[in-house]
Parts: sequence; structure tokens; C-alpha cells
Amino acid sequence: MNKQAVLVIAHKNSYVLETNLRLLDSPYIDIFIHVDAKCSNFNFEYYKEILRYSKLIYVKPRIKVYWAGYSQVQVELILLQFAQKYSDYSYYHLISGQDLLIKPVDEFINFFTNSNKLFLESRKISKTNKWSKKVYYRVSVKHIFIKYARYPNKLIQYSARLVNKLYAHLQVKIGIDLVKKNQIALRYGSQWFSLPDDCVSYILSKKNQIRRL
Repeated sequence: MNKQAVLVIAHKNSYVLETNLRLLDSPYIDIFIHVDAKCSNFNFEYYKEILRYSKLIYVKPRIKVYWAGYSQVQVELILLQFAQKYSDYSYYHLISGQDLLIKPVDEFINFFTNSNKLFLESRKISKTNKWSKKVYYRVSVKHIFIKYARYPNKLIQYSARLVNKLYAHLQVKIGIDLVKKNQIALRYGSQWFSLPDDCVSYILSKKNQIRRL
């Protein structure tokens, strides 16, 4: 039976992460964790000691991950590339440090052992859907000061959001549309996925294009 890789984007110590590692523990699963560089007190050794069967590998380089920023895409690429170079896996499952397995691990493994499908949410943009319009606005213009959008200091946070909103609104006013300019067939969905190895290879072959877009 081929091994599978679970890729975890973690930003803090948590009982949820600890519990999920225990649930995933299996000789057929290797677990790769990227710990947000903003977390200075992560208990690296403790989580390794939890596992009896799975290998736990901490992924480097560690970067600071900011909500809604390119760093969220960057950390996915780091995890995929690191895991694929580490060993051969039939599937790669991207999850957060706050997710929990809700099926027995053997059932989870067997389900993907007998599958070659992509498990990836992909929704079309609708001109009449309010949420679709919001998604389109997010990616059709450039944004600035994203890493301050959830900054602890409220003055800095609100100032950054205001300046970004004005900057984005100005681009809309003068007719900038990066989706049309780059001829993108836009889709949107959840960040999390389960993908077979050939799909991961395809994604990694497009790294430069992903970075540019």
C-alpha cells in the first residue's frame, strides 16, 4: 500500500493539533508541518513524541503567513515541494493545524488508496451572486498592506484596511481588471484539498506562473 502525505499549516500549539496527530498516526501516513514563523514558542519535540507509527517532518523554510496574502499560497507550495522530494506518495492532503480527522484512520487511508480523483472545491463566478462579486474584487485589482489587515494594534489594522480599500477602489475606477488582462478563467473555493501525485507535479511545474499571478 502506497504512503500518503498529510500537509499541515500550523500557527500555534493546540490541543486540536495534538489530538489530530494521534488520530492520523499510521505507518501509511507521513505528516509534514509548517509552523508559522510568527510562532516563537512551538513545542516541536512534544508533537514528535506523540506519534508511534507516522513520521513527523517539520518543513523549512519557515515563513510568516498572513491571512489573504500570497504567503498562504507560498506555504502550500513549500509543503508540496518538500513532501514530494522527501518520498513517493500517492496522495497529498492539505489541512490546517485546527482540523480533526472524523473517520477512523484506516478508513481514511483505504478511501484514497482506491481513488485517483482530485478532491478540490471549484466554484464558478456568478454575476448575480454577492459572494462571487466579492471574490472577483479581491483578485481583479492589486492590494497593499495585507499583512497588517489583522494586526493586533487596531489603529494600524484599520488604517491599513482603509488605505488598501481606497487603493483598490481607485483601480476599479480607472478600469484595471487583472482577471481579464491575464485571461484567467476564474474559480474559487476552499483552501484545503486532497490531490494525487501527478496533480501535485503539475502544480509545482507552474510555480513561476502561480507566483506571477
